[in-house]
Amino acid sequence: PSCVQDSEQFCPHIGMVIRFIYAYKQSDGTILVSGENSNILLTESNFEQLISEVMYAVNNRGEFTMKIIKSKKIIFVAITVTIIICLGMTIVLYQYFDNQSNIKLHLSEGNIAVKYIQASKSSTIRPNMKEILQSEVWQNENLTIFSGVIQSVQNIKIKMDDDISYNAIVDIQVLDCIRGNLEEGASISALAGCSVRLDGIWQEDSLVNSSMMKGEEGIFLIRKYDNTDTLEYENSTLYLSDIAEYGFPDAMRYSFIQGKDGEIRYCKELYNDLDAPRTLSDIKQFIKSKIL
Repeated sequence: PSCVQDSEQFCPHIGMVIRFIYAYKQSDGTILVSGENSNILLTESNFEQLISEVMYAVNNRGEFTMKIIKSKKIIFVAITVTIIICLGMTIVLYQYFDNQSNIKLHLSEGNIAVKYIQASKSSTIRPNMKEILQSEVWQNENLTIFSGVIQSVQNIKIKMDDDISYNAIVDIQVLDCIRGNLEEGASISALAGCSVRLDGIWQEDSLVNSSMMKGEEGIFLIRKYDNTDTLEYENSTLYLSDIAEYGFPDAMRYSFIQGKDGEIRYCKELYNDLDAPRTLSDIKQFIKSKIL
């Protein structure tokens, strides 16, 4: 007698789970299939159909499982490729816009971009802090001296090829011109010589200008830019007059600024004969005594 022992499969055509304990072919040709809870008597043709159903279920289930695995692999690969493409596009777009200047440069040449930024950045442009005498400041006829109110301070990022530096553009309204041709009420722009620290952490060699704030009054000594005032890096040349009309020779020794707390910030080491000024009027009188 032929036997099929201990097998379990789901047969989709029959719609039931068949668990064989054994199948026994009887002398009359019928086949007794013994299950867990009952016995089934089948003809030989019906039994062959049942076996076919079992084998179909086994093969079909394996194929379905492989399809699921393949589908998961395809989805995973598709998601991975999409992420890589998005990251690549983000990097390309960032580099493109990072190389675009939102300050128009008319004279400058080369791969240069100058952009306004919100963040506080330490300036990598070091001001010219060579030793000078106070008399050299007063004797410099190229310096325009005036009192004014700071109207705005905007940090900028300067990118020349692969070199990056930071500075700030300061807009100042003129109150009184002590020396020079500025008119009262006029608004001028000047490069601060450093970035302005919005986080209250100021650079030691640019303490005065790096702490500039909108609304503060001061007395400023600035120089009007011409075509000789440039920054050069590799094959690029930035004309500073493209960015601002004027500039401070350095960020420490050419400003007297009265803060909102009333304290006046200036370079005490250079102006060591200025006796504890309480107001900007005291400083104005001090300056006039030096230049007249």
